[in-house]
Amino acid sequence: MKVLALDTSTQTASVALFDDRVMIAETCINHHKTHSQKLMPILQNLMNSVEWKVKDVNLIAVAVGPGSFTGIRIGISVAKALAQPFNIPIFPVSSLEGMCYSFNNFDGFLCPMFDARRTQVYAGVYKYSDEKVKSIYDESCILIADLLEIIEKDRFFENNIEESFVLNSKKNFEENSGLISKENIEQNININKNIDGNLENYFTNTLNKDSEKIFNDELSNNKILFMGDAAVKFSSQIIESLGDRAVFAPCNLIMPKASAIAMAALYKDKSEYKRYDTIKANYLRLSEAEINLIKY
Repeated sequence: MKVLALDTSTQTASVALFDDRVMIAETCINHHKTHSQKLMPILQNLMNSVEWKVKDVNLIAVAVGPGSFTGIRIGISVAKALAQPFNIPIFPVSSLEGMCYSFNNFDGFLCPMFDARRTQVYAGVYKYSDEKVKSIYDESCILIADLLEIIEKDRFFENNIEESFVLNSKKNFEENSGLISKENIEQNININKNIDGNLENYFTNTLNKDSEKIFNDELSNNKILFMGDAAVKFSSQIIESLGDRAVFAPCNLIMPKASAIAMAALYKDKSEYKRYDTIKANYLRLSEAEINLIKY
Protein backbone atom coordinates (compact mmCIF):
# COMPACT_ATOMS: atom_id res chain seq x y z
CA MET A 1 0.00 0.00 0.00
CA LYS A 2 1.37 3.38 -1.03
CA VAL A 3 0.93 6.09 1.59
CA LEU A 4 1.36 9.84 1.22
CA ALA A 5 1.71 11.64 4.57
CA LEU A 6 1.56 15.38 5.32
CA ASP A 7 2.31 17.37 8.47
CA THR A 8 1.97 21.14 8.61
CA SER A 9 1.03 21.48 12.29
CA THR A 10 3.95 23.77 13.14
CA GLN A 11 6.43 25.89 11.22
CA THR A 12 7.93 22.66 9.89
CA ALA A 13 6.42 21.40 6.63
CA SER A 14 6.94 17.70 6.07
CA VAL A 15 5.93 15.20 3.38
CA ALA A 16 6.68 11.46 3.41
CA LEU A 17 6.04 8.57 1.03
CA PHE A 18 5.72 4.98 2.26
CA ASP A 19 5.25 1.68 0.48
CA ASP A 20 3.66 -0.46 3.18
CA ARG A 21 5.97 0.01 6.17
CA VAL A 22 9.00 1.00 4.13
CA MET A 23 9.77 4.71 3.87
CA ILE A 24 10.54 5.64 0.26
CA ALA A 25 11.22 9.36 0.72
CA GLU A 26 10.75 12.24 3.13
CA THR A 27 11.37 15.98 3.14
CA CYS A 28 11.16 18.35 6.11
CA ILE A 29 11.64 22.12 5.93
CA ASN A 30 11.70 24.15 9.14
CA HIS A 31 11.73 27.66 7.71
CA HIS A 32 9.74 30.85 8.19
CA LYS A 33 8.21 30.66 4.69
CA THR A 34 4.49 29.94 4.81
CA HIS A 35 3.13 26.47 4.18
CA SER A 36 1.38 27.79 1.09
CA GLN A 37 4.85 28.53 -0.28
CA LYS A 38 6.56 25.35 0.93
CA LEU A 39 4.15 22.44 0.81
CA MET A 40 3.30 22.01 -2.87
CA PRO A 41 6.92 22.35 -4.12
CA ILE A 42 8.01 19.76 -1.55
CA LEU A 43 5.21 17.42 -2.57
CA GLN A 44 5.83 17.80 -6.32
CA ASN A 45 9.60 17.34 -6.03
CA LEU A 46 9.25 14.29 -3.81
CA MET A 47 6.66 12.60 -6.04
CA ASN A 48 8.74 13.29 -9.15
CA SER A 49 11.89 11.97 -7.49
CA VAL A 50 10.36 8.54 -6.89
CA GLU A 51 8.23 8.54 -10.06
CA TRP A 52 4.92 8.40 -8.22
CA LYS A 53 1.61 9.77 -9.46
CA VAL A 54 -1.21 10.84 -7.18
CA LYS A 55 -3.45 8.19 -8.73
CA ASP A 56 -0.98 5.54 -7.50
CA VAL A 57 -1.47 6.51 -3.84
CA ASN A 58 -3.69 4.18 -1.78
CA LEU A 59 -3.92 6.27 1.39
CA ILE A 60 -3.29 9.85 2.46
CA ALA A 61 -2.38 10.44 6.11
CA VAL A 62 -2.60 14.01 7.35
CA ALA A 63 -1.96 15.71 10.69
CA VAL A 64 -5.21 17.45 11.69
CA GLY A 65 -4.03 19.33 14.77
CA PRO A 66 -3.67 20.73 17.24
CA GLY A 67 -1.10 23.27 16.19
CA SER A 68 -0.91 26.21 13.82
CA PHE A 69 -4.44 27.07 12.69
CA THR A 70 -3.32 28.17 9.23
CA GLY A 71 -0.87 25.32 8.82
CA ILE A 72 -3.48 22.71 9.74
CA ARG A 73 -5.99 24.18 7.31
CA ILE A 74 -3.45 24.15 4.48
CA GLY A 75 -2.42 20.54 5.14
CA ILE A 76 -6.01 19.31 5.29
CA SER A 77 -6.98 21.29 2.18
CA VAL A 78 -4.11 19.78 0.18
CA ALA A 79 -4.98 16.27 1.40
CA LYS A 80 -8.61 16.71 0.38
CA ALA A 81 -7.68 18.17 -3.01
CA LEU A 82 -5.43 15.21 -3.76
CA ALA A 83 -7.92 12.62 -2.50
CA GLN A 84 -11.12 13.82 -4.17
CA PRO A 85 -10.38 13.12 -7.89
CA PHE A 86 -9.26 9.55 -7.22
CA ASN A 87 -11.44 8.81 -4.18
CA ILE A 88 -8.36 8.10 -2.05
CA PRO A 89 -9.17 7.44 1.61
CA ILE A 90 -7.70 9.77 4.21
CA PHE A 91 -6.57 8.91 7.71
CA PRO A 92 -6.65 11.94 10.06
CA VAL A 93 -3.90 11.77 12.67
CA SER A 94 -3.58 13.79 15.85
CA SER A 95 -0.50 15.96 15.41
CA LEU A 96 0.56 15.18 18.97
CA GLU A 97 -0.09 11.44 18.93
CA GLY A 98 1.53 11.16 15.52
CA MET A 99 4.85 12.52 16.81
CA CYS A 100 5.08 9.63 19.25
CA TYR A 101 5.51 7.08 16.46
CA SER A 102 9.09 8.31 16.00
CA PHE A 103 9.91 6.96 19.47
CA ASN A 104 8.67 3.38 19.49
CA ASN A 105 11.85 2.25 21.26
CA PHE A 106 11.43 4.57 24.23
CA ASP A 107 10.28 2.77 27.39
CA GLY A 108 9.10 5.81 29.32
CA PHE A 109 6.30 8.26 28.72
CA LEU A 110 6.04 10.60 25.74
CA CYS A 111 4.97 14.23 25.97
CA PRO A 112 4.71 16.02 22.62
CA MET A 113 3.96 19.72 22.98
CA PHE A 114 3.44 22.62 20.61
CA ASP A 115 3.56 26.29 21.47
CA ALA A 116 0.03 27.73 21.83
CA ARG A 117 1.33 31.18 22.89
CA ARG A 118 0.68 33.09 26.11
CA THR A 119 2.63 30.40 28.03
CA GLN A 120 0.12 27.78 26.89
CA VAL A 121 0.92 24.53 25.10
CA TYR A 122 -0.96 21.93 23.14
CA ALA A 123 0.14 18.74 24.85
CA GLY A 124 -0.69 15.17 25.77
CA VAL A 125 1.06 12.28 27.49
CA TYR A 126 1.36 8.91 25.78
CA LYS A 127 2.90 5.47 26.15
CA TYR A 128 4.09 3.29 23.27
CA SER A 129 3.03 -0.33 23.73
CA ASP A 130 2.24 -3.26 21.41
CA GLU A 131 2.95 -1.20 18.28
CA LYS A 132 0.41 1.41 19.35
CA VAL A 133 0.51 4.78 21.03
CA LYS A 134 -1.80 4.78 24.05
CA SER A 135 -3.10 7.99 25.59
CA ILE A 136 -2.31 8.52 29.26
CA TYR A 137 -3.45 12.13 29.47
CA ASP A 138 -5.66 13.39 26.66
CA GLU A 139 -4.41 16.24 24.52
CA SER A 140 -5.40 19.69 25.69
CA CYS A 141 -4.52 23.36 25.51
CA ILE A 142 -3.07 24.10 28.93
CA LEU A 143 -0.68 26.46 30.71
CA ILE A 144 2.81 24.98 30.73
CA ALA A 145 3.03 25.55 34.50
CA ASP A 146 -0.21 23.60 35.06
CA LEU A 147 0.92 20.72 32.87
CA LEU A 148 4.26 20.43 34.67
CA GLU A 149 2.52 20.54 38.04
CA ILE A 150 0.24 17.70 36.98
CA ILE A 151 3.20 15.62 35.82
CA GLU A 152 5.40 16.50 38.80
CA LYS A 153 2.74 15.59 41.35
CA ASP A 154 1.44 12.53 39.48
CA ARG A 155 -2.06 14.02 39.41
CA PHE A 156 -3.31 12.50 36.18
CA PHE A 157 -5.90 10.27 37.75
CA GLU A 158 -7.08 12.24 40.76
CA ASN A 159 -10.86 12.34 41.03
CA ASN A 160 -10.90 16.12 40.95
CA ILE A 161 -8.61 16.59 37.96
CA GLU A 162 -11.42 17.39 35.55
CA GLU A 163 -12.85 20.04 37.87
CA SER A 164 -9.37 21.48 38.44
CA PHE A 165 -8.68 21.60 34.71
CA VAL A 166 -11.99 23.32 33.98
CA LEU A 167 -11.37 25.98 36.62
CA ASN A 168 -7.80 26.62 35.45
CA SER A 169 -8.88 26.79 31.81
CA LYS A 170 -11.69 29.24 32.58
CA LYS A 171 -9.36 31.42 34.65
CA ASN A 172 -6.73 31.37 31.90
CA PHE A 173 -9.30 32.17 29.23
CA GLU A 174 -10.57 35.14 31.25
CA GLU A 175 -7.10 36.53 31.84
CA ASN A 176 -5.95 36.16 28.26
CA SER A 177 -9.06 37.25 26.42
CA GLY A 178 -10.45 39.95 28.71
CA LEU A 179 -13.65 38.02 29.41
CA ILE A 180 -14.60 38.31 33.06
CA SER A 181 -18.17 37.08 33.29
CA LYS A 182 -19.51 33.55 33.65
CA GLU A 183 -22.03 34.34 30.91
CA ASN A 184 -19.28 35.17 28.42
CA ILE A 185 -17.42 31.96 29.22
CA GLU A 186 -20.58 29.89 28.75
CA GLN A 187 -21.29 31.74 25.51
CA ASN A 188 -17.79 30.95 24.32
CA ILE A 189 -18.20 27.26 25.10
CA ASN A 190 -21.43 27.18 23.08
CA ILE A 191 -19.80 28.97 20.16
CA ASN A 192 -16.92 26.52 20.36
CA LYS A 193 -19.28 23.58 20.05
CA ASN A 194 -21.02 25.12 17.06
CA ILE A 195 -17.82 25.88 15.18
CA ASP A 196 -16.57 22.31 15.08
CA GLY A 197 -17.66 19.14 16.81
CA ASN A 198 -14.03 18.41 17.60
CA LEU A 199 -13.91 21.44 19.90
CA GLU A 200 -16.49 20.20 22.39
CA ASN A 201 -13.83 19.41 24.98
CA TYR A 202 -12.28 22.87 25.00
CA PHE A 203 -12.82 23.30 28.75
CA THR A 204 -12.69 19.63 29.76
CA ASN A 205 -10.03 16.94 29.72
CA THR A 206 -11.37 13.42 29.40
CA LEU A 207 -8.96 11.04 31.07
CA ASN A 208 -8.25 7.66 29.60
CA LYS A 209 -9.37 5.49 32.51
CA ASP A 210 -7.98 2.36 30.88
CA SER A 211 -4.51 3.82 31.34
CA GLU A 212 -4.83 4.41 35.10
CA LYS A 213 -3.11 1.24 36.18
CA ILE A 214 -0.26 1.78 33.71
CA PHE A 215 0.21 5.28 35.04
CA ASN A 216 0.06 4.45 38.75
CA ASP A 217 2.59 1.63 38.38
CA GLU A 218 5.07 3.38 36.14
CA LEU A 219 4.91 7.17 35.83
CA SER A 220 6.56 8.13 39.08
CA ASN A 221 9.61 6.02 38.20
CA ASN A 222 9.82 6.57 34.47
CA LYS A 223 11.50 9.17 32.34
CA ILE A 224 9.32 11.49 30.30
CA LEU A 225 10.47 12.32 26.78
CA PHE A 226 9.54 15.80 25.59
CA MET A 227 9.37 16.83 21.95
CA GLY A 228 7.97 19.65 19.80
CA ASP A 229 8.70 23.36 19.54
CA ALA A 230 7.30 24.05 23.02
CA ALA A 231 9.73 21.51 24.48
CA VAL A 232 12.53 23.68 23.11
CA LYS A 233 10.92 26.94 24.22
CA PHE A 234 10.18 25.77 27.78
CA SER A 235 13.14 23.40 28.26
CA SER A 236 14.54 25.30 31.24
CA GLN A 237 11.17 25.32 32.97
CA ILE A 238 10.69 21.60 32.29
CA ILE A 239 14.11 20.72 33.72
CA GLU A 240 13.56 22.93 36.76
CA SER A 241 10.24 21.22 37.46
CA LEU A 242 11.06 17.58 36.69
CA GLY A 243 14.83 17.32 37.03
CA ASP A 244 16.37 14.17 35.61
CA ARG A 245 12.95 12.65 34.91
CA ALA A 246 12.81 14.94 31.87
CA VAL A 247 14.62 13.96 28.70
CA PHE A 248 14.40 15.60 25.30
CA ALA A 249 14.18 14.24 21.78
CA PRO A 250 17.34 14.55 19.68
CA CYS A 251 17.51 17.58 17.40
CA ASN A 252 16.65 15.55 14.28
CA LEU A 253 13.42 14.27 15.85
CA ILE A 254 12.27 17.07 18.11
CA MET A 255 10.08 18.63 15.40
CA PRO A 256 7.11 16.91 13.66
CA LYS A 257 7.84 14.57 10.76
CA ALA A 258 5.42 13.23 8.18
CA SER A 259 7.03 9.80 8.45
CA ALA A 260 5.61 9.52 11.97
CA ILE A 261 2.16 10.48 10.64
CA ALA A 262 2.47 7.73 8.03
CA MET A 263 3.43 5.18 10.70
CA ALA A 264 0.44 6.19 12.82
CA ALA A 265 -1.87 5.52 9.88
CA LEU A 266 -0.24 2.22 8.96
CA TYR A 267 -0.71 0.84 12.47
CA LYS A 268 -4.42 1.71 12.53
CA ASP A 269 -7.30 -0.43 11.34
CA LYS A 270 -8.56 0.28 7.83
CA SER A 271 -12.05 0.78 9.23
CA GLU A 272 -10.79 4.11 10.60
CA TYR A 273 -9.94 5.49 7.15
CA LYS A 274 -12.31 8.26 6.05
CA ARG A 275 -13.70 10.00 2.98
CA TYR A 276 -12.10 13.29 2.04
CA ASP A 277 -15.26 15.27 2.78
CA THR A 278 -15.45 14.09 6.41
CA ILE A 279 -12.04 15.31 7.56
CA LYS A 280 -12.08 18.06 10.18
CA ALA A 281 -9.41 20.02 11.98
CA ASN A 282 -8.81 19.57 15.70
CA TYR A 283 -7.89 23.03 16.96
CA LEU A 284 -8.59 22.44 20.69
CA ARG A 285 -9.23 26.15 21.27
CA LEU A 286 -10.61 29.27 19.66
CA SER A 287 -8.52 31.31 17.26
CA GLU A 288 -7.53 34.89 18.13
CA ALA A 289 -10.09 36.16 15.63
CA GLU A 290 -12.87 34.16 17.26
CA ILE A 291 -11.85 35.37 20.72
CA ASN A 292 -11.87 38.96 19.50
CA LEU A 293 -15.28 38.44 17.93
CA ILE A 294 -16.66 37.40 21.30
CA LYS A 295 -14.93 40.26 23.13
CA TYR A 296 -16.21 42.98 20.84
